[in-house]
Amino acid sequence: MPGRWTILAALFVARLSMGFQFQVVAATGPLLQHDLGLDFGELGLLIGLHMLPGVFIAPPGGWIGARFGDKRMVLLGLALVAAGGAAGAHADSFAAAAAARVVSGTGAILLNVLMSKMVTDWFVGRDLVLAMAIFITSWPVGLSLGLLVLGPLAAGFGWGAAFLATAAMAIVGLVSVAAVYRPAAGAVTQALNPRLDRDEWRGILLAGSVWGLFNVAFIVPLSFAPSLLVERGLDLAAATSLTSVVSWISVAAVPLGGLIAHRGVSHTAMILVGVAGLALPLLAFPFAPVPALWLLLVGLVGVSPAGAIMALPAQCLRPENRAFGMGIYFSLFYLSMALLPGLAGKLRDASGAGWAPFAAGAAFAVGAGLALLLFRAARRPSTAVTATT
Repeated sequence: MPGRWTILAALFVARLSMGFQFQVVAATGPLLQHDLGLDFGELGLLIGLHMLPGVFIAPPGGWIGARFGDKRMVLLGLALVAAGGAAGAHADSFAAAAAARVVSGTGAILLNVLMSKMVTDWFVGRDLVLAMAIFITSWPVGLSLGLLVLGPLAAGFGWGAAFLATAAMAIVGLVSVAAVYRPAAGAVTQALNPRLDRDEWRGILLAGSVWGLFNVAFIVPLSFAPSLLVERGLDLAAATSLTSVVSWISVAAVPLGGLIAHRGVSHTAMILVGVAGLALPLLAFPFAPVPALWLLLVGLVGVSPAGAIMALPAQCLRPENRAFGMGIYFSLFYLSMALLPGLAGKLRDASGAGWAPFAAGAAFAVGAGLALLLFRAARRPSTAVTATT
């Protein structure tokens, strides 16, 4: 019978397929623009549509899992990701491509909410931070794999082939989960009519704020560093290559951070160090003579506490409310990702200053730290799992 680390590996592969597919629009963008007649705004909208359903689907996502079964709904999510990839391969207009992205994005939201809860069920306790760190590394691994594979595949065989490859990866994830996943022994049945008390509501709203603000702060350099580097004299290829350092380093930094937390380091201290590792480099980057150093710090230090942050919901939710609570947690993540990067961009447009979005990113990171401190101050001991806080 598969052990919990084998189950984690299957969930990792499934979530990797989500990141792999998210990358397909960016990787095939010039070809999509040429063949479908898209402008840059439409191309950006296609990227964002993969996230947009999360604002509406994440809150009831936990209830859906409780009502119909976590594994069954994850398999449905993977089927939707595959269907969206296949439909995208045959899109002949912006509307058709957008519909395909909404389908695959809907499946991805089910994966994010329910698989995070499934990992928590299997690893709640001392191993949770390490397991979560490994699990969420699947996203940057999927993105990085997409950068390596999808562009050349599209160049050689057309952008449709790249979309079909994302569908195939989702099917691999579906087969993996179907073959090895089973409910954790002793997992508490999730309430179909969950009633979060005041402490749980406060805790999960603060935990979700930490995760949302933390991720937006991380997205800022990926979104705005290339244009700033081009303004400073680099060509576009060199600018994007330099910026990609953040993603590549995070693939190693997130599980390393989880391992450090697993060894007993205070999770609160680790998260606050990560917040500083985002905020300070973001403030320094626009003015630094050696910008690569600050990007290196973002990827190495800034993202390292991701596993510890993902473990926060288990520390404020009763087990029977875990699925519903994770839906609230992720709804705040999707809302933050939908709104705040755009706000940073508007500050750039309004001020005309290249440093403005980076200052906004630093403010988001500080906000994540403040939300964490409020979470710790408000946490009810009786609902917390064993953890080094």
